[in-house]
Amino acid sequence: MNEYGMRYHYTNASALLNILKTKRFRLTHCKDLNDSTEGKFLLEKLRKDINNHSEIFRIMTDNIFIGCFCASGNFPVKMKSYGKVNIGFDFEAMQEDLRFTTDANGKCHNTSGISFGNCCYTDCEDENYTNVINYVTDKLSNIDFNSLSSQQFAYLSCFQCFFLKPIKYKDENESRIVSYLWRREPLYDSKTCKHYIEFHFTPDKVRSITIGPSCKENDRMSIEEFLDNSSDYKHVFITNCG
Repeated sequence: MNEYGMRYHYTNASALLNILKTKRFRLTHCKDLNDSTEGKFLLEKLRKDINNHSEIFRIMTDNIFIGCFCASGNFPVKMKSYGKVNIGFDFEAMQEDLRFTTDANGKCHNTSGISFGNCCYTDCEDENYTNVINYVTDKLSNIDFNSLSSQQFAYLSCFQCFFLKPIKYKDENESRIVSYLWRREPLYDSKTCKHYIEFHFTPDKVRSITIGPSCKENDRMSIEEFLDNSSDYKHVFITNCG
């Protein structure tokens, strides 16, 4: 594998089984991520530097959906905060899949509205931060919001905002799939009252299941039973965390 390597998606046992059975996982609306500051780290700094800042901020926060992954499959904070189990994906190979997502209108082939990458952890004095600031400023300064193609270009440029995080979160070593809806409708979960879209993957992209110490025994047994009876995931191995 190259620098992307393995990446781990933390969740709970029932969601893990649903992901494996349906071969898809949710990309969450950026407003519904655990960290409400996501994406704002950069755009807030640019408030005085780019034209149409409020409009750019609006389209970004209205339409961006994100899937989060960690470089560590044995990360205690993630196990405590985000889920008692995780799925280990070959993040490099996943980028070679046909990039299908599902929205409210059905399965759509996403040709331009999706990006894979590793988060960059930085502060305002760092060269990486300056480079991203310059890139986004250059791309977004003269967006014409009367032009559909110009609006679409703004979405693509805004992806950079969701791969840049404050240095204090560096230990998370996070990677992401970021997508936007272009004239499409998200799915809606009435139980959680949250919007989302779904990313499709093939079973060979799953390499491992990690079970945390607080995972209930019946949940562990359900996962093991599913893997034992599934021809799609015979290659997947289970590891224990803690």
